[in-house]
Amino acid sequence: MKHKINLLVFVILLLITVLVMYKENLFLTIVSIICFIFLVILTTGVLFMKFNYFLKSIIKLNSNHVLLTFDDGPHPKFTPIILEILSKHNIKAIFFIIGNKVKNNPKIVKRIIDEGHLIGNHSQNHNPMISLFSKSKLMKEIISAQNTIKEITSTNTNIFRPPVGYTNPNYAFVLQKLKIKCIGWTLRSYDTIYKTPEKLVKRLVSKTKPKSIILLHDNLLVTASALDKYINETKKNGIKFVSSNEIKKIFDE
Repeated sequence: MKHKINLLVFVILLLITVLVMYKENLFLTIVSIICFIFLVILTTGVLFMKFNYFLKSIIKLNSNHVLLTFDDGPHPKFTPIILEILSKHNIKAIFFIIGNKVKNNPKIVKRIIDEGHLIGNHSQNHNPMISLFSKSKLMKEIISAQNTIKEITSTNTNIFRPPVGYTNPNYAFVLQKLKIKCIGWTLRSYDTIYKTPEKLVKRLVSKTKPKSIILLHDNLLVTASALDKYINETKKNGIKFVSSNEIKKIFDE
């Protein structure tokens, strides 16, 4: 909706400029400024899901608890370690899994579900250029992951997180057609950047607040190494994580 309004305003401003200032010296300058502002808004909408520019994305919880989410798995080595830590602390999480990795690690995916966690669609191939896909190609990519998840787990998922976190009008169209919710995050861990568990823990503990959805990756050694300490330190600050009772209805409206 925001994108449609922005586009309408952009077209109206251009028309007014053409009609009123076509022969003025500043015509091209003003047109350039209008186009630049539009492109800045458009780019911001693509890069930052939290603005809900193209589609509504859930970026925080209604409760005061904290939700851990893990992208890019399952990983044969690190996902089981993470599952052990979550079990130790009686915490439930969401794993946004990649279809092709599901095929290679079916037992881990089944374990995720058996231990009470949720799984979400993170595309079939995690193509870094997925945000440039056409509607039909994007639809095929997401449905393919849905089918893979259903084939391996005999369950359906109605939540999705875009690879790389970029959105666009095609996502809005496809997800609406499939009746799938888009899940963003409140806090990005940057575990793909931090090289040591200590630095990752320091960042996460200082920035984790009630209602937060935390973005992590279960295919990284640094995340698996930092998770237990992060949870312990965060609990000392009075933070409570999502448990088994809450995870079942986490995004119910």
